[in-house]
Amino acid sequence: MSFIEAYRAKYPTTKPNESIDITLNSSYSTFLKDGRKINGKLDIQLRFLPRVKIQLKDKHTSLRGIDCFSNDKFGLQIDDLGPKINVVVTSITDEKSCVFQLNDNDFLQYTNEEVIEVCCLLINFRPVTFSIDLSWGEWEIKIIPAEGLKQIENELHTFGGYAVTHLVLISRERKRKFNLEEFQPVWDGLYHFLSFANGGWATPVLPVGYNEKCEVVFQQLQPRITSMWCDSTRNWFDGNKYNVLESLFPGFMSLIVDPIWGRELRAVIYWYVNSERSLPSLDTTIILAQSALELLSWQYLVIGKKVLSEKEYKKNRAAENIRRVLNEEEIDAKIPSICNDLLLRFPADDGPFALTELRNDIVHPVLKKPLNNDEMNQIWDLSMYYIERIILNLCGYYGPINHRCRPSI
Repeated sequence: MSFIEAYRAKYPTTKPNESIDITLNSSYSTFLKDGRKINGKLDIQLRFLPRVKIQLKDKHTSLRGIDCFSNDKFGLQIDDLGPKINVVVTSITDEKSCVFQLNDNDFLQYTNEEVIEVCCLLINFRPVTFSIDLSWGEWEIKIIPAEGLKQIENELHTFGGYAVTHLVLISRERKRKFNLEEFQPVWDGLYHFLSFANGGWATPVLPVGYNEKCEVVFQQLQPRITSMWCDSTRNWFDGNKYNVLESLFPGFMSLIVDPIWGRELRAVIYWYVNSERSLPSLDTTIILAQSALELLSWQYLVIGKKVLSEKEYKKNRAAENIRRVLNEEEIDAKIPSICNDLLLRFPADDGPFALTELRNDIVHPVLKKPLNNDEMNQIWDLSMYYIERIILNLCGYYGPINHRCRPSI
């Protein structure tokens, strides 16, 4: 049996908005608030999509006393499944069954020997109907469309929600072995890379590591933020041009593991994705976009490229620093001619100035001039383009992209 066949047997692809259920058997021990200790045998059911839930069914010991944890965290130590996790009681179904909600940063994991391939599911990525081959150094990643992807897309278009859209295979060249510690930077980088391309959190989940005998030697059960399906996302990535992703991935990975840029790049992508998914709240999208640009400009001008000193940077207005980054990267800071409403309000034709002025008009109580949706839409599109183009340049990609305000520039 191949790795992909073994994985599909373990985690069969579900229909859109159907949960992925995983049952584990183990024992547990924990303390109640009154000091009493509970321990026993458990059937553990994890339910993925859209948010992970864990249901514990006690085989031998009554869980009646656990209701004192309602609306509070419950520390659970499960044998052989890694570190202690925190859960929140969401319901008491009977004396021997409770339902808990896992926090996003908590996880269950099982680790053992080194692996030669990891398979995982990808949630809510663009409906790319062809395989994508990514590589970074000795790492190789293949993204394969889920069976019946067109039907999945149609159902998501109609009902929204969440679905497995792709299967992902991760390995080293020449099938060299690796461990969980070596795998983690690739796993984290892939999550941020696909989300940046997606304009929403596209989430790899449920990785399973196999040895050369196709035996499971580690699995990671960890909830991660996933964006609901959105048909209206428009960003730099044209879903039909997969070669752009293949060209960009090595530079993106090198940047996100860089000790100077990595943490800030994650933060910028966080602001970027949240701005993208805050529509139709235009005021929120603009505030988040400027936050991302200010973080980029600080990191670029003061920390990364050392173009300005900290004192010089703080002396400048936000528009000046954003414009300086655009000029350094040879990115046009002018307002595109298609943004007619924006140009009427800002005839000086200065994108960074227009962004910061509109943002100030949003957050300060006295407006210089009433805002309209066309102006706000146009400045949001332009500011998101600035973020995209700066990141792409930093990753070494200068090729054509979808420009929100212009065709393929």
